[in-house]
Amino acid sequence: NGFGTPGLVTAIPGRESLPLFSFRGWQAGVNLSSTALEEDCETKSSVAPMIVQCESKVFDLSGARAGSIVQIYNGKLSALRIISSSDYAEFILDAFKVKYGKPCKSDIEVWQNGFGGKFDNPVFTWCFRTGNLIFSSIGRQKDNIEINYNDVNEPKVNSPTINF
Repeated sequence: NGFGTPGLVTAIPGRESLPLFSFRGWQAGVNLSSTALEEDCETKSSVAPMIVQCESKVFDLSGARAGSIVQIYNGKLSALRIISSSDYAEFILDAFKVKYGKPCKSDIEVWQNGFGGKFDNPVFTWCFRTGNLIFSSIGRQKDNIEINYNDVNEPKVNSPTINF
């Protein structure tokens, strides 16, 4: 059911002194309560053994409507994806800087659309003990921002099974 082995997730080497990531009650590196999911999840599904995925109810994120998808692996936060309107990108980015401090990395990615138009996509990364939070000013759709947290606690990818 996605909730299993107790204990902390091992820190990324060299990051032992960094804080654990947390967002709206979701905290990396520690076991999550299955009842906590019930409060925040609009839909919850088991996508594979030991993996639970939660699609959140719409929530306020620094004045913007936002939604998230949370992945739990072996009872602990594995990944988080947040999507909101790009109209609020600066407000949300400022709030993240207040909460998490200065990003450990910032970059400009140049994106090109199918018509040859180019767009600067400012990307900010915060480093945590067991993962990274990446704020992309342009998400998969140009009118959205996308914020992704990826933790070292992730499902192991096996070689594909050829059974056909």
